[in-house]
Amino acid sequence: MLDPGLDRHDWESQWASLEDDIRESPREVLPELERLLAQMLEEAELDPTAQPGDDEPEILAEFRAGQELRRSAESDAGSAGDVAAAIEAFRLVYDTLIDERRAL
Repeated sequence: MLDPGLDRHDWESQWASLEDDIRESPREVLPELERLLAQMLEEAELDPTAQPGDDEPEILAEFRAGQELRRSAESDAGSAGDVAAAIEAFRLVYDTLIDERRAL
C-alpha cells in the first residue's frame, strides 16, 4: 500500500479529471468511475470482486449498488435517474475512501 497521503492525492487528481465528464456526459463516464473506484478499493485492501456476505463492509455494498445501477443505465431501458443514482453511489464510495485516508 502506498503512503495514505500519496494515494489519496492520486485518487483526488484522478477523480477531478473526471468531474467535467460527469457533468457533460455522465452516462459515458460511469465505466471510468467504476474502474477508478475498483482501483481505490483494492489499494485500500478491500476486494471489490468478493462475493457479498453478511459481514461485508457497507462501502462494498454501495460499490456493488453503483455497479448494478451502471449496468441498468447502460441498458436500452436505462434512465437518467439510473445514471444519477449510479453517480451518487460512486461518489459516496469515493468520499468514504477519501475520508478514511484523511483519518490515517
